[in-house]
Amino acid sequence: MLSDNKPSTVSSRLENWEDKASISRVISLIEENLDLFKERYSISTNETDLNQNFALCMNSRAKDELFTLSNEYKDIIKATPHKVDFGIVPDGETDAFFVLEAKRLDTTLGKARKKEYIIGKLGGIERFKNQKHGGELTHVGMIGYMQTDDFDTWFAKINSWIDEEIKAPASIELTWEEKDKLKSDKESKLFNTYLSQHQCKTKDISMYHIWINLI
Repeated sequence: MLSDNKPSTVSSRLENWEDKASISRVISLIEENLDLFKERYSISTNETDLNQNFALCMNSRAKDELFTLSNEYKDIIKATPHKVDFGIVPDGETDAFFVLEAKRLDTTLGKARKKEYIIGKLGGIERFKNQKHGGELTHVGMIGYMQTDDFDTWFAKINSWIDEEIKAPASIELTWEEKDKLKSDKESKLFNTYLSQHQCKTKDISMYHIWINLI
C-alpha cells in the first residue's frame, strides 16, 4: 500500500514514491477498472480520445488514492519538450513517479505506423529507450488498445519486430537485446499483461505492459 505520508520535495518523492509498492498500487487500480473503461469509456477508436477517457475513468476511481493520472504529461521541471500519454503524479506534486505510453494494436494502421508500439517517429518502446519518455525513472509502462486480432497474435508480432531490431536496428543509437522481448505475466479475456527489460542511453528500465481487449 502507499504511504500515508505525502512526499514534500522532489528528492523525497523519488525516494518514497518510485518504489514497487506505489507502482503496484497504480497498476492494480488500472487493472481493477478496465471493465469499467471498456464498458463506458471506450466509445471511440481514436487514440487521443481513448487516452483522454482512460484518464477520466481511472481518476474517477482514484479519489481515495494519493495520486492522479495526468493525460499528455510533460516534465516541466526538466523542461523536456516531449509529452508522454500518462504521468502518475502524487497529490501536491508536479513530478510523475510513473509514466505510461499508450498505442493502438490495430492492423489497419498505415505502413508508417505499423510498428509504432516499438519503433518509429512516435514509437512507444523506442521513446523510452532513447529517454524521450521517462526521464530518470527506472519503472515505466505501456498501454495497448487491442482493436484487431487477439493477444497471442500481437504478442508474437511485437516480439518478432524486436527480433528484427536485434538483428538490424533501425537506429544506430539504440541497442536491442533478447531481454527487450515481452514475457507473459497475466492472462484473461479482458486484458493481458507482459514484462520486459530495456537498456537505455544512461540507465536500465523495467517495463510493464497492459493490453486491453477492445474488440
